[in-house]
Amino acid sequence: MKTKEMTAAQFAAQFGSEAVKPGAFSYFMCENGLGLIRNNADRSIEIVQPPHHEIGELSPEEELQLLALVCGDFATDVDMPPSETVFDFEQRERSSRRTLGTIWMSFFVIILVLMVILAYNYWL
Repeated sequence: MKTKEMTAAQFAAQFGSEAVKPGAFSYFMCENGLGLIRNNADRSIEIVQPPHHEIGELSPEEELQLLALVCGDFATDVDMPPSETVFDFEQRERSSRRTLGTIWMSFFVIILVLMVILAYNYWL
């Protein structure tokens, strides 16, 4: 399935002016008649059908293929390390536990200081 990029005016002529959105969007036309609107900010797409003919339901594979044609190949946001050892897991666990302990300790110290100030002001 091939796509070609269009200007907003060409897209409005093909799919109606209500399909054109203000902002950072790119417009594409597929060879099967579908229109694609790519949001350049979050790299998502919206599929638009022309008003003069109805196209059946798209399968998830076809949607992923359209997304790959318009936005490029799929890439994960989080890179997983090639190998994970128990030591790596334990090190992350200790680091997060230490950070959480520091947060709780700071919270209780602040509460204790506020209670001391309140008690001092109450008896004076």
